Amino acid sequence: ADFKWDAKKHEKSFVGVLNGNGHTIKNITVNSDTTMVNNLNIFYKVSGGTIMNVNFENIKFISPKTSDNLYTAKKVGIIGQMIDGSVYNIKLKNITAIGAESISALIAQVAGGVNYVSNVSLVNDADQVLAVTGKYLGGLIANVQKDTNPKVVTLYVDNCMVKANIGDHKDTGGNIGGIIGRIKNDLEVYFVVVKKCYYKGTVDTFKNYAGGIVGACEAGKGNLYIGNCISDVKMIYIQQVVEVPGDTSGNDYTCHKYGSPILGRMSTGTGVYEFGVNYGSFSDMNAQVGSFAIPMNDVFKSDAIFKEVLALDLTNTWIYNADAKTLDLR
Repeated sequence: ADFKWDAKKHEKSFVGVLNGNGHTIKNITVNSDTTMVNNLNIFYKVSGGTIMNVNFENIKFISPKTSDNLYTAKKVGIIGQMIDGSVYNIKLKNITAIGAESISALIAQVAGGVNYVSNVSLVNDADQVLAVTGKYLGGLIANVQKDTNPKVVTLYVDNCMVKANIGDHKDTGGNIGGIIGRIKNDLEVYFVVVKKCYYKGTVDTFKNYAGGIVGACEAGKGNLYIGNCISDVKMIYIQQVVEVPGDTSGNDYTCHKYGSPILGRMSTGTGVYEFGVNYGSFSDMNAQVGSFAIPMNDVFKSDAIFKEVLALDLTNTWIYNADAKTLDLR
């Protein structure tokens, strides 16, 4: 049945293990009657906890508004903050999340410790909205930013899939990505690995820094690896449409500052950026961030490429549809 969840009454850390055994949590609207609330979540914080083998369907996170009609919530998603947490084998279906900053279907902020996000899928219908009025918006993770106490920020993301449109062209700060919105990366203690992830949808921003896999990685002091990823993305910025050489799909693409099918913004510094083989729906148009994606067409959308080049497990983890030339997470 439909259920309304008052986020202000559930601001406690989850430290145990939730094994859903394949059950589904559905038809929940999470909101608050006060604009003083920052978090709109089912799990306010996962601190040393694990959430696994559970599905979430038809969940809505709607931020309260000020008298000026401005959204106020700044950590919106199923999990508000994660430190030393693990999320495994989660299926998300039709998740709506709207707020001012750090908005995601799954995790608003990874704030420190060693964290794992594995075998997670998000599939949204076209009428579902994932949107931010400020900045930091990601399909699965909005913001990777160290909190005060943790000594390290380590995040492993693997075998994850997002089929959803991200953004609504009303943000003021960008940093929008199909999998991860933004990695602050301002200290050497950042270590982020994104492998074997698949994004399909539209990334729509009114500002800068957008990517099919990661929107932005700032400061350049930590370490980032992106490999074996596929991004079948259409990108919309300030409605400046450009032609992609060799593209025959009929899609319109746009060009703006720091946009890429894989990583939108890469701030160089003392840290290390590494890229394995990644496939994108178009080549990077911004020479400043380099070329992280091999253009993907029907020749590359084959089980041989996905299995042998990108090393995806098409037997146990992924499903390949030969007719539609698409992937799904099992």
